[in-house]
Amino acid sequence: MKKVLFTLLLGFVTVVCNGQIYSKIEHYDKFDDCTRKENIKTLINIDEDDGIITVETKGRKIVEYLIFTSEDFGKEDSIINLVNGIYGYQKNYYCIELKDTANWRNENRKKAKELLTETNPNFSDERIENIIKEDSVASHLTFGDYIDLMVFCKYENKYIKEIVDRHVSWFDFKWDYRDRLFWIKYSDGSRIIYRN
Repeated sequence: MKKVLFTLLLGFVTVVCNGQIYSKIEHYDKFDDCTRKENIKTLINIDEDDGIITVETKGRKIVEYLIFTSEDFGKEDSIINLVNGIYGYQKNYYCIELKDTANWRNENRKKAKELLTETNPNFSDERIENIIKEDSVASHLTFGDYIDLMVFCKYENKYIKEIVDRHVSWFDFKWDYRDRLFWIKYSDGSRIIYRN
C-alpha cells in the first residue's frame, strides 16, 4: 500500500513540476482585439518526450495536442528581444488537436492529390489514389513539390495550431523571471492567451 501511495504521489509531483498553472485566459480575434477575459485556472503540461501538450482548464474537457515540430527563440542563458523591447526566450510548437487527426490527414491527402495531378497530368485519378495509399508520393513529385507538401503538412494545414511558450525577463541583459505566457494561435489568426 505504501508503494502504491508513493508511486501516485511521485506521479502527481512529476505532473505538477512539468506543468505550469495559469489563472487567466484571454481570447483574441484575428485583429488582435481582446474579445473575452476569464479568471479560470488552467494546468498546461508540455511533454516533449511523448510529443504531447495537455491543456486542462477547470470545469472543461482536457485538450491534447500532438507536436509535429518546434522552434527555439533564445534560451534562459541567452535571452533575446522577442518583440518591441520584451526580452526573454520562447518555444513555438506546431501541433494538431488529437481529435483532429483524421481531418488533418484528409487535408494532407487533398494537397498531395493536387500536387500529384499538377506534376503528373497523364496519371488517372485511380493511379493517384493508389500512389497516396501506397505512401509513395515522394517518388512521384519533384523535390520542390515534395517540400511544399511537407511545409503544408506541418505549418499550413488548417488544422495546425501554433502554440507558444514564452518566458519574459525583467532585464534585457540577463535572465530574471518576470512572466510566463502560453498561447494557442488558430489558422484564422485568432488566439487564446493563458497568463499567470
